[in-house]
Amino acid sequence: MKYYWLTHSIDNKEIGHYPQCDSPKAIGNLRDLDYLKPIKNLITPEPVINPKAKLTTYIKGSYISSSKFLIIKDSFVEFLKDFDVVDFKTWDLKVHYKSEILNNYKLFHMPIPTKDNFIDFEKSDFYLGDISNWQSNMGKIRINDYSEYINLVESSMKENKMIKCNKLILNLESAKKDFFKTARYPIGGGYYVSEQLKEAIEEKKYTGMAFKEISELDKRIKVL
Repeated sequence: MKYYWLTHSIDNKEIGHYPQCDSPKAIGNLRDLDYLKPIKNLITPEPVINPKAKLTTYIKGSYISSSKFLIIKDSFVEFLKDFDVVDFKTWDLKVHYKSEILNNYKLFHMPIPTKDNFIDFEKSDFYLGDISNWQSNMGKIRINDYSEYINLVESSMKENKMIKCNKLILNLESAKKDFFKTARYPIGGGYYVSEQLKEAIEEKKYTGMAFKEISELDKRIKVL
């Protein structure tokens, strides 16, 4: 099955104004959450949409990481129920637009995957670098599996370091879901949709979304 990386549209004819969201009326506590643990006691933000922007199915919030959360319409959440989608959670949102408060949008989140990872660690090429200097290279490291990778990500961050890569090989042959998320990848993290779901989204004319071939994200990514 072929997959695409989900991102947001930057076509002003479709979205009206980029970015769609101005500073939030309330920030919430999204930035304080530990995404390796189940989300509890979440305080949702209150997005403010620029008055020149159009109300699309997917709204990009500039202060919300789109690799973690999406702002989508209720109708799209219902639409997803017809597809094979990884378990997700939603929260009601107050969205401010012009003089109105809209209540038909959700904050959407998929948990960090713990079993379904798609990195071919044997063929990928990782190294350690300074978190504040993208060009730093502290030497190549060998990683055997996803569990070891996550542990290294955590321990490296405590030392202001990060896992980087010269080559990331993704093996999507075992992927079965129409919509899933990858996380903590050095490149290419975020939400992925199957070709089947992409075509259904386009047929329904849902707006605000764009899709990229995975190989177009970064020349260091190779897909099996």
